[in-house]
Amino acid sequence: MSIKLFAAAAIVALTVFATQAHAGQTWTVTTTGTIDEGADVTGVFGMGPRNLAGLSFTQSVTSSLDDGSASYFSYFSDTVTIDGHTVTLSPYAPGYDTQAIENGISKHNGSDVIYSHVYGYTAARNAFTVSQYAVNSTKSFVPSADYAQVLGPIDVSDPSFTAYSGFSIQKDQWGDGSEYAWFQSRSVRTISVNAVPEPEAYAMLLAGLGLVGFAARRKRMAA
Repeated sequence: MSIKLFAAAAIVALTVFATQAHAGQTWTVTTTGTIDEGADVTGVFGMGPRNLAGLSFTQSVTSSLDDGSASYFSYFSDTVTIDGHTVTLSPYAPGYDTQAIENGISKHNGSDVIYSHVYGYTAARNAFTVSQYAVNSTKSFVPSADYAQVLGPIDVSDPSFTAYSGFSIQKDQWGDGSEYAWFQSRSVRTISVNAVPEPEAYAMLLAGLGLVGFAARRKRMAA
């Protein structure tokens, strides 16, 4: 196989990969800051019952951007570190999620926005909700509306930003109340976003490039 043909085949493989990466992509929004108010009533974060106000936190929500999945069944997980204690929680039954990224300042004198809101149920049927966002209508901080871009950490402590991070697990009408914790912060210091293809997309890329290499070897042997 000539270099030109090999390059063309590789481009085809990468094009297929790019399409699949968008369909099987996950998007992670991470905030850091200080909790303004909150409480861990049942020891969800592994520290026993305690007041959470004034503690530092990092919260990372990873959501599926798979175009083939209905939004109200989309996968998500939440990793929270509070005062050095880390826990990762995923809902037993996802409810819905809303993800948004917007570069409105550069496009139409609107606002730049990073927004993530997810909702679901734990195995005990308690409601599980996470919200994170940063908005600025005067200072641009989002280059484009592409979910595949990597941004940050972005300092959102400037007064021109409206930023928020919140979390709650609490008894719903079907829940048993065994998990009860919540916090909210408007004292958010940074926000960042990251997007990666899910493992299936990587596997397809490697398989595609493997076939290209196999074809090249067969061509050389035949020659």
